[in-house]
Amino acid sequence: MAGTGIGRATDPTNDNKSTTERMKITVLTGSPRRNGNSTYLAEQFIKGAAKRAALLMTCADTSPKKAEPIRLHYRTLMDYLGWTSVGEVVAPGVWTADSVQRTGYPQQACRLGKSL
Repeated sequence: MAGTGIGRATDPTNDNKSTTERMKITVLTGSPRRNGNSTYLAEQFIKGAAKRAALLMTCADTSPKKAEPIRLHYRTLMDYLGWTSVGEVVAPGVWTADSVQRTGYPQQACRLGKSL
């Protein structure tokens, strides 16, 4: 898929930190488009994230109920891995390219990342 990828980032706010002290983030995204809605939400999350787990999901379907299987799987993974979930941002109804940018979801993703 064109938009599937792994992104990594380090905390750019303090270049004086040693490599082991810098925040490291791994983001997995999946989308039929390069630089699509999922990528945009992930970028907003990275702006303020720390070493924790969060669910960021975009989907074309407008029914929040359709996202429940993914949410359940995410929560099961958190439990299995012993990780702490810091939150979930699920953006339904964002089918067309850049449509997520006209919603409040990018701000939610950024706030979630900054809250860590």
